Amino acid sequence: MPIIDMKDMLNHARQNGYAVGAFEVSSLDVLQAIASAAEQHRAPVILDIPEGENCELLMAAAEMAARRARVPVALHCRWGYDSDSARHAARIGCNGISVDGSNLPLGDHIELTRKTCAMAKTCGIACGGALGGEGPTHVAEAKGFSEMTGIDYLEVSFSNKIAGGKVKLDWTRLREIGEAVDIPLSAEAGSELSDEQYRKLSALGVAKVGCKIPLEEVAQKLIRGKSDLQSLLSGLRQAAEEEAGKYMLLLGAAGRAAEILAQSRIWLNVEHVVAFNAPLCSEEELRFAMKEGQRILEDIPGVRAVVAGSVTEKSARYRHCWLVLLSSPAALENFRKHPDQAAFEEKLLRPATADRIVGDYTIADQDTGAEQLPVSIAHPTDAEIRNSEKRWQLKGRVHHG
Repeated sequence: MPIIDMKDMLNHARQNGYAVGAFEVSSLDVLQAIASAAEQHRAPVILDIPEGENCELLMAAAEMAARRARVPVALHCRWGYDSDSARHAARIGCNGISVDGSNLPLGDHIELTRKTCAMAKTCGIACGGALGGEGPTHVAEAKGFSEMTGIDYLEVSFSNKIAGGKVKLDWTRLREIGEAVDIPLSAEAGSELSDEQYRKLSALGVAKVGCKIPLEEVAQKLIRGKSDLQSLLSGLRQAAEEEAGKYMLLLGAAGRAAEILAQSRIWLNVEHVVAFNAPLCSEEELRFAMKEGQRILEDIPGVRAVVAGSVTEKSARYRHCWLVLLSSPAALENFRKHPDQAAFEEKLLRPATADRIVGDYTIADQDTGAEQLPVSIAHPTDAEIRNSEKRWQLKGRVHHG
């Protein structure tokens, strides 16, 4: 099952009156539990990768689980704190990120969110912002904030503290915010919400709900019951699966998998392939060009990895290659016109590669399925081929000696 464009997923939820649960992936056991619950209930799901030293390892596992799942999945990086967070999120495989600038003055918060959102769009990933912090979100601010930053979804606060430290939910405020902004809303679920209140969220414009699974409470009960380690892990996994399934049912996401698949874009990476010969370069010069190519290109937003290689078969037509993995078609467009890529091509690629071919390919692995690829079987005409070759020759990029 392919990964789904997160923006499409949330827009579908908003338009159809339900919400998608975003579940924090704190371990492999929790990841398996969330995926199992989503498949059992035929529900779309957002895998939420927390910030920390293990985020890249968890993300790698989450991406693999998402591609193997039989329901739509989005991969979300929880809370970016600077504009470079979007670049990092795209590099490790996320297709959505949320920005948290709530500790900043409003003007700085807007600017941080705007810059991060612009970077996210460059990488082709969805970007959300938060407004309200510890206090409730104001309707007018929500409208202005969403328009000035360009975010794809907005996390809001609609609670007020009252006497005795209790919290009162302001449903009227939530409804007014939902009517004022033209994007999906996001909210954090709290233990104080009743089942009916969870159902009410999606009716008022909330399309993404951060769902907390109380594993600490379950663990304490199992420990008091003197469970061994294997029983403890098994019990935690079962509890997480049951809790995730409960949220999916309450939010109305259960049974929506087929709808989303039919109406959303598939999230596919793109590979930029350069196969070349370098007859005028020494081995030392060629290694330097390959190393510099990796260093320069990996720093371009939307690039996930850069691989350099040489053939094992001496009779091959092209002897060397660069493979550049990009997060999305939007990232490819940015890559093509990025000044660092232009400088690399002018100073290293063109002098080192007197003979080369270049291609850009949307790619799908076995789990995603080749049927998801936008395959074109149209062949260029002879005139198009001649014109293309002429352009390359004029630019000095192709020389067959």
